[in-house]
Amino acid sequence: MLRTAAVASQLGVSTLRLNLRGADCQGSDLYHAGLSRDLASVLASPALAEFDSVLLFGFSLGGHIGLRYATEAHDPRLRAVAAACSPLDLDRSVAAIDQSSKWIYRRYVLAGLCEMYAQVAARHPLPLSVADARKVRTIRDWDRLTVVPRFGFDSAEDYYRRASVGGRLGQLRIPALLVAAEDDPMLPAEAILRGLDGAPDHWLLRWVPRGGHLAFSDDLDLGLGSAPKGLGGQVLGWLLRQVPA
Repeated sequence: MLRTAAVASQLGVSTLRLNLRGADCQGSDLYHAGLSRDLASVLASPALAEFDSVLLFGFSLGGHIGLRYATEAHDPRLRAVAAACSPLDLDRSVAAIDQSSKWIYRRYVLAGLCEMYAQVAARHPLPLSVADARKVRTIRDWDRLTVVPRFGFDSAEDYYRRASVGGRLGQLRIPALLVAAEDDPMLPAEAILRGLDGAPDHWLLRWVPRGGHLAFSDDLDLGLGSAPKGLGGQVLGWLLRQVPA
């Protein structure tokens, strides 16, 4: 986010960086993959009223939320949305990272979630004790024990079904771009490809052979037209071309 904001500043573009709800350990609640209403609330802020055009660029799960917001009734100033390393099918994404071979990535993600959970629990009651939260070993169990009761889903599978943007892409009315890496250790191709049903013609998916999970090279060129090299420059260049002259 910081590197992309720096590129945006060089291009003369104003930016607002948003953490997912609670992810900075300073919030009063948890996030989940379908909380597009948080974006809606931010864009409705009086502080943003002076802007005629809005562009969204989300990373990982933040990109999923941005894409989902774009499929719903949204701020009319929104011109385009982009995402990087974002799943479209949440169930398949979780199944992949819960594989035994992905333990090192899962442990990293769960450690961050537990830190967030402890900070939020210090402010407000949550459905699971902090001690029990630290015992969770899979992302599916985390969602089942925290997200499901907190937000009223019937099950983890119900959450994935209702929150996933996959299957909703036909409702996009603005240009959208997803950048994905073929070697992403946390997001398999099937978690993207299985969610592409009904994607419109103005939807773009760019695969990069190497890039890991948000570890694209500084000389990345997506072939989307003239723009600075690197993920931030390439995506911002594409987004800016979607704004009417």
